Amino acid sequence: MRKKLIPYLLVSPYIVYFAVFVAFPVGFSIYLTFNKWNIISPMEYTGLSNYIRLFNDAVFWKSLLNTLVFLVIHIPLQIIVALFLAELLNQKIKFKGIFPRRVFLPVIVSVL
Repeated sequence: MRKKLIPYLLVSPYIVYFAVFVAFPVGFSIYLTFNKWNIISPMEYTGLSNYIRLFNDAVFWKSLLNTLVFLVIHIPLQIIVALFLAELLNQKIKFKGIFPRRVFLPVIVSVL
């Protein structure tokens, strides 16, 4: 009996963390999409009207298009630059000891 309980005890911190910080906020956010609520007044159930209004909004479609264009441009460029820097770090170049420090310095030093 005790051997069967130990794995559940070991996994329970993650399950509690997941439930409190992931599952509940995601579930509540989905629930909120079907309601009209400004935190001060009580919730008013609106059904799918929020989604209908969203899909009929030109600004939503424009922002979605802008996001997709940004991702199509940004992700390949980020991968290319990262591979270029990784290749530079593996080359035998002059001042090789300085280059990794200059690349990783922004990661190490916090922004004030």
